[in-house]
Amino acid sequence: MERKGRPGTQRTLESLAKVVVLPSASHAFSAADVLSLKAKLEAPDASSAVLLTALRTLSCLEVSVSDLQASLVGRAAKRLCASSDEEVAKLAARLVSKWRDAVSRASAPSLKRKQATLAETGAAFDAELGGPRRATTPSGAQRDACRAALTAALGVCNSSLAVSIESALYQKALSRYAHLSESLPRAVSTNPSLHSALLSGWILPAEVVALAPAKLLTQDFLSTSV
Repeated sequence: MERKGRPGTQRTLESLAKVVVLPSASHAFSAADVLSLKAKLEAPDASSAVLLTALRTLSCLEVSVSDLQASLVGRAAKRLCASSDEEVAKLAARLVSKWRDAVSRASAPSLKRKQATLAETGAAFDAELGGPRRATTPSGAQRDACRAALTAALGVCNSSLAVSIESALYQKALSRYAHLSESLPRAVSTNPSLHSALLSGWILPAEVVALAPAKLLTQDFLSTSV
């Protein structure tokens, strides 16, 4: 039978709405590419379409743990888990889960070596630094010392994160400042999962300052949510 009319146009993979077309060498990307995508996720006026494209592009890239820690793109993605756009929220949650698993696998050997020690010392640590709370406003020198201790624990290249954590501590947990300004840097240095979770953005500054000292030291932050 002879077909009448114009033949239909064949749909291609690239024409589908939810397909992200990457360069032919999609495995080759730079830290600047990740930072550019992070900026799109953080843009206050970004549309859902822009956010979805950025999230889908990131999901196609094999972002390393070092890239996650250097860019803090995980923090930007985690904030989108609470997006009012259901599709954006679901895609962000899947991406965060994927990256969390990658960081957990990379940190597993170090975490296992310290697991026994963490369990034994957690209670003593909480007793040492979790006593009566003082609401005394810290001096400028005390705040500087806290930032310096956090920077030393996180790594000198993460001084801006240290400042964010100290600011959250001052604004949201002033009554616990004296204790947490000592316990938090120590926990970051001792608990590898806390260190990785902070650098990767799985735990935000406002979340970490709300936790008890013993939990900071002993919890596996890569396999459980805050």
